[in-house]
Amino acid sequence: MIRDRLTTALSIGVISTINRSQATTLAICCFVTASCHAFAAISIPRPNYGVPEFAVTGGTFKVEVKASVGLTNTLWSAVLVNDLRSWTGTVEQAEYGTYVDNNTVAGYRLTVRVPADVSPEVFKLVVSHPNGGAATNRNAVSIIQDLETDFYILHYTDIQVTAMEPTNPDTGEANLNGDIKGSIREIYWHAPAVNLINPRFMFHTGDEKENNWGGETEYELYIEASCNMLTPAFVSRGNNDSTTTTDVWRRQFGVETYSCTMGSFYICMKDFRENNFMPWFSDDYVASFTNSAIKYRLFGQHYNSGGSQWMPPTGQGRDPDLMLVGHGHANSTLQPSYPILETQAAFVRGAVGFFQFNKSADDWTCTTLGDPWFQLMSYGATAKINNTLSYANDGTQTTNTATIVNNIAKNFFDGRVRFLMKYSATGYSVSNGVKLAEYAYNGNSNMAVVVKVNIAKSATTVVGIQPLLTLTVNGPAYGQSSPAYGVYTNSFGTSFTVAVTNSPVLIGSTTQYVCQGWTGSGSVPASGSAANTGTLTLTNDSAIAWSWTTNYSLATTASNGTVDVTNGWKSAGSNITVTAVPDLYYHFMYWSGDVTAGQTNSNPLALVMDRPRAISATFAAYQATNGTPHWWLARYALTTNDAGALYDDGDGVPAWQEYVADTDPTNKTSYFHITAVSNLPPLRVYFLSSSNRQYTLNWNTNLSVDLWTNAPDQSPREGAGGPDWMQDTNVVPAGFYRLDVRLP
Repeated sequence: MIRDRLTTALSIGVISTINRSQATTLAICCFVTASCHAFAAISIPRPNYGVPEFAVTGGTFKVEVKASVGLTNTLWSAVLVNDLRSWTGTVEQAEYGTYVDNNTVAGYRLTVRVPADVSPEVFKLVVSHPNGGAATNRNAVSIIQDLETDFYILHYTDIQVTAMEPTNPDTGEANLNGDIKGSIREIYWHAPAVNLINPRFMFHTGDEKENNWGGETEYELYIEASCNMLTPAFVSRGNNDSTTTTDVWRRQFGVETYSCTMGSFYICMKDFRENNFMPWFSDDYVASFTNSAIKYRLFGQHYNSGGSQWMPPTGQGRDPDLMLVGHGHANSTLQPSYPILETQAAFVRGAVGFFQFNKSADDWTCTTLGDPWFQLMSYGATAKINNTLSYANDGTQTTNTATIVNNIAKNFFDGRVRFLMKYSATGYSVSNGVKLAEYAYNGNSNMAVVVKVNIAKSATTVVGIQPLLTLTVNGPAYGQSSPAYGVYTNSFGTSFTVAVTNSPVLIGSTTQYVCQGWTGSGSVPASGSAANTGTLTLTNDSAIAWSWTTNYSLATTASNGTVDVTNGWKSAGSNITVTAVPDLYYHFMYWSGDVTAGQTNSNPLALVMDRPRAISATFAAYQATNGTPHWWLARYALTTNDAGALYDDGDGVPAWQEYVADTDPTNKTSYFHITAVSNLPPLRVYFLSSSNRQYTLNWNTNLSVDLWTNAPDQSPREGAGGPDWMQDTNVVPAGFYRLDVRLP
């Protein structure tokens, strides 16, 4: 099946559509049925599968392109493509010269700036020019968020594939004419474990394929399988790659001898078969010691003796910090002075070397030199580190859980899980991991979330993913809520409480706004009658809208009676019926205040609370003759009629006059009269007064003439309540005086 895929057309041509917001479709302008490297109008010697480039998000990397001279420098395109979508880089510079294959071949050198939103993954690189065609290299560019942070690598050497399928399903090994080596299938088995561990790069030190198994087509099978390891690979040629010509090797892997600078970390690989670049290689290696920015040197080759191996000159202070080799199919330290370490063949259940590099302020240190080796596989396709997902990782789910079981005695602090989820406009949150990137694909139908996981050694690590959810809080302008009105993004499972903090709100003294509860959706109950939701848990997008009511004040007053509706707040728009209830011996007269015209005499009174209202009920006393109130007659046990008002207790003063004078109609000694007079200037008239009545002193000079005049300053005034007097300050020759009493 894999071989069949190789015989179909490989993607090559001009990119017609690059859409950064969704998966990219590449329009194929030519259709070829073999290796794209051999037939493309242009080719990319570097970066390539075996000679990758590194860049930070928003940074740059270099591209070497073989193409004919004369292509317009401004029309180059460089696109980073993974299995889900693409990101278009910016070709900032394109130069033609001797830039290819360690400055030995003419071609173009492009400087490509990486988009700031690109995901930290390993990408295919698609380079195109409208007049030159397009070329694609797999696993060519790795995006790292920070090159100067701790990392680790896997030394993966001597896989020596000799068949497509294993003859020993327990180990993955293949037996070809008695030669027991590796199989292509075994690489597929190794890939999921490598992806979980997520080394910064794989370090292949030769013997990728056995000499006696096929040629370039088999290398295509090998690379297709290896590209399932979603990490860049530095690859060198070993003795069992000897039947592979240098041209074939360069097409498939890239230049055979090379160096790479990854920030302050220098990597160089020496080909074991040929010394095509020996002067360049030794000069480049020596030059790394004159570069003060370089803090660590990792040297790789197939073996440290025989073939075209190269060893740094001794005694010159130019030793590498670490050399890794293969060939011997054993885990061993070949040299301790500067460490040269050999790793067992990878076809032995995925044997690898694990090398961790820690960055200090001005140096790098490898911390795993003592015991760096382990095997990826337990048996067959069963890895010692594996991941089980609760749901299908196919873009259809909104939640998922990855359970990583690590039976390797190593802690992988930069482990990686990529969740493929249903699209969420607000994105996703993760638990027990760090979200590194999140991007839409498939026309914004799905979303990929790249998560960094600290995978504990010999333990189980569980990572969860849930959508980031929105909580929307709404309400009227006068309301205040905690949290305040707005839209909030929270992780799945967040506990929250929403509460109104200022109910009731008083506007002046007659209008009031009161929170009546809420309506909700999602994780908020559909309705509630309190001003506090209590503790809720966010499991989907949710909203709460606070409901408020308007109240208007109703103020009622009455004297000599009551109103059957108490003062207080009434709901706006409510209908209120108010009844005036008179006291005994009284009857209702009318309403005053905020009463609708035409209803002042209505009792009961119908009110609509469309505004604040203050009303007053007026009552009048029932009266007998001469305006004598029934209530006053009843106070003295007199009949509440005219006869009672005319009653005389023997003092010659009828009851109705005693009412006016506020005297006792049942006590003949209690009646209104002058008790004494002092005729010395000023003249004074003495009497018993009531504080509930008003008194006036009148005078007249001739009783035959009914012409009475108020004494000066003796206008009606309230009585003192008991012995009282009024006086005339005028000096008159003679006159007559009288006292007048009346109701106030």
